[in-house]
Amino acid sequence: IIVQDILPGKLDMAKKLGADILIDGNLSLDQRLMQVREATDGFGPDIVIEATGVPVVFREALDFTGRGGKLVIVGLFADTGAIDIHPAQICHNELDILGSYVYPSVMFQDAISLLKRTPLLVEEIVTHVLPLSELPSGIELSGSEGVGKVVINPWM
Repeated sequence: IIVQDILPGKLDMAKKLGADILIDGNLSLDQRLMQVREATDGFGPDIVIEATGVPVVFREALDFTGRGGKLVIVGLFADTGAIDIHPAQICHNELDILGSYVYPSVMFQDAISLLKRTPLLVEEIVTHVLPLSELPSGIELSGSEGVGKVVINPWM
């Protein structure tokens, strides 16, 4: 498992949760590509999950995905802009691209089952629980160093 992030705290958390290789997202694209290629014997990952919703990161994810690989986009919930894509790259590398807007209910069942078996996982990932009245500060907080998941609880 290779994880890339721009915040060191998020990389530390990924390591605790089982990531094998951590990539500093602040490095140049060429440096990051080189690290990923070295870690995958020059092939690139079979599966890349893009969960930021940032168009330029999706563009980069195309470069990271290995030949015959699958790129899964799960972080895009609003139109955040357009990017240049070269269809020849997708065809030449025989890439599958899968978008997901909302997870199917079976995925939630799997996630709940996992959390029941490993309660410490939630304690590691969720760093803040805030009432609905603090939603704006929760959104701002979510991109900060040392912050994992911010949960907004409307019943608080």
